Amino acid sequence: MVIQPSFAGKKSQVIREVYYENAQKTLFLCKERFWEKQGIRGGSSFTDGVIEVVSYPQDYNRSITKGKGNALHDKRGVLLASYNIGEDAYALGNISPFIQREIIKREIEKVHGLTEGYLDNIVIDSKTIDWVREPWFFGAFQMFLPGQKKDFLYSTFKPEYDNRVFFAGEHTSVKNAWMQGALQSGMAAANDVAYYSMIHKYQR
Repeated sequence: MVIQPSFAGKKSQVIREVYYENAQKTLFLCKERFWEKQGIRGGSSFTDGVIEVVSYPQDYNRSITKGKGNALHDKRGVLLASYNIGEDAYALGNISPFIQREIIKREIEKVHGLTEGYLDNIVIDSKTIDWVREPWFFGAFQMFLPGQKKDFLYSTFKPEYDNRVFFAGEHTSVKNAWMQGALQSGMAAANDVAYYSMIHKYQR
């Protein structure tokens, strides 16, 4: 994108220096909910391995609580098998899908104390998203380095070209990296567009 004339110095500095962090997620479709057999219903496991975070669905919690779901762990379930940020996301993202899937299965088996190869007959399918490879994204969310939030946050959402160009997205919000931040900043930008369009109209 060619920007002419250039944005203000601080805005240009923000664009050049603040970066988007990578993230990677892999979902496993499992023919049975092996984690519920171990008493895990909802929540997450945090590891220092390459898979970082494993998150468990809790859609059956209510049925189990009411005593209606004794055999539900024998039904299919979707497991967030790997949620990685930063270097681990790059490490997994640069591996072929088949090897990536095998690595994640072996790591989950370690986390759950399962024998090696146990998940080979449990995992039916898998889907992965690697945000640096997604068109129009090239990263998962904006990441401030130490001190940058104080120095740059105001400049990220400050309008340019005499209040004619506005900025929105989670990277311009105090709730960066969250959808709430993107929605909040979008509403604020839309209100600003409406407000300043009236002002510019009467300035002509």
